[in-house]
Order: sequence, then C-alpha cells, then structure tokens
Amino acid sequence: MEDYGFTQMEADTLYFPKKMTQVLTVIGDRLFKDLGIKSYHLAVLRVIYSNDGIDQKSIRNIIPFDKSRISVVVRELLDGGFVTDSASGRSSSLHLTDKGIEAVSRTPEFKKLVNQDIFGDFTEEEMQFLNDSFVRLNKRLNDILEKSQ
Repeated sequence: MEDYGFTQMEADTLYFPKKMTQVLTVIGDRLFKDLGIKSYHLAVLRVIYSNDGIDQKSIRNIIPFDKSRISVVVRELLDGGFVTDSASGRSSSLHLTDKGIEAVSRTPEFKKLVNQDIFGDFTEEEMQFLNDSFVRLNKRLNDILEKSQ
C-alpha cells in the first residue's frame, strides 16, 4: 500500500481517531450490550443527566456531533426508552427515564474499563505527560476551530 509520503507520525495522526473510536466502541459494547445501547449514546445521556430538560441544539453546543448525528442519537434514545421529550412543537425538553439513569450510572465502570484496557500499562509519569499533551492539543484544536468560524 502506498503511503503518499506520510511519515509514521502523520499517518498515526490521521488514523488514530478512528482506531480510538473503534476501541471505545468495543469497550462500550461489552458494558452496554444488555441495555441495547452503544458507547456514543453515553455522551448524550450524560449531557441530559447533567442538564435535565435540555434541547437538542444545546446538546450540540456541548458534544462535538453535528445536527443530524444528535438527532439520530436522540431518536434512538427516545425509541429505546432511555429518554423522554416533554416539549411540544419543534423544540425539545429531554429527560432521562429510569433506564437512562441506569445507563448513566455505569459511567464509572466504563471509565474504569477504558483506563484498564487502554492505559493499563502506562506509568503515572506517562499518564501525566499524556494528559498534559491532550490539554495542549485540545486547546490548539479549539483555537483552530474558533478561527475557522
């Protein structure tokens, strides 16, 4: 396969997000299989848990999913009985059901599995370096996105 002149770091930068998403999906599938949800549902459920009555537009301001992705995920959560919508018309007022609260209550277990499976063999120093790097990288990405708007 031709590399088109990418260095290993450039290739890793391009493919890392997809690989991380796949691994998080595998971990989430193990934990949430009995509930019938995926790990990406957890992000939306946690936002609704922390912001009872939130609308879909406001969720988009918190989670970096596009409008159609949020709509699909919310529809899946409504259909699955994890969320209710008490609003009328075009706006929404989303609330967790008991089933949604149960899913959110598994957040500590999800975090534990992520830490064990992905970062289990990292030293404390490596974890601190990684965290510091992510903070810097996230700031840089936010700056680029702000300038593009």
